[in-house]
Amino acid sequence: VELSADDVSSMLSRWISQVELGMARAMKIASRGMNDDGTSGVPPAYFSYNVTKWVKNGGKNDKGLPLVNAKAMKVGTFPLFLEGPVRYMKTVTDEETKGNMY
Repeated sequence: VELSADDVSSMLSRWISQVELGMARAMKIASRGMNDDGTSGVPPAYFSYNVTKWVKNGGKNDKGLPLVNAKAMKVGTFPLFLEGPVRYMKTVTDEETKGNMY
C-alpha cells in the first residue's frame, strides 16, 4: 500500500486529535483520585472500569464460560500518581498550562 505525504499527514492529524480528545475525557472522568474531588487538575495515571450491567451474547470463551456485552460501567478510582502529570506535561505545548501543572 502506498500513501501520499498528504494522506499520511491527514491521518496523523486525525490520530493526534483523537488522542487529545481521549486525554480531555480522561481528565473529566478519571481525575477524581482517592481523596480528590476532581478539582485538583492532576491528570490520572490509571483508571479502571467495572462492568455493572451486562447481557449474555451467546458466545463462550475457550474454557466454556459465557461471554457478555457490557451495557453499563462505573469508573474506578486510584490514588493519583506522579506518572499522570509527567506524561501529560510531555504533550502540553502551552507554557501557562505547564506552569499551572508544575
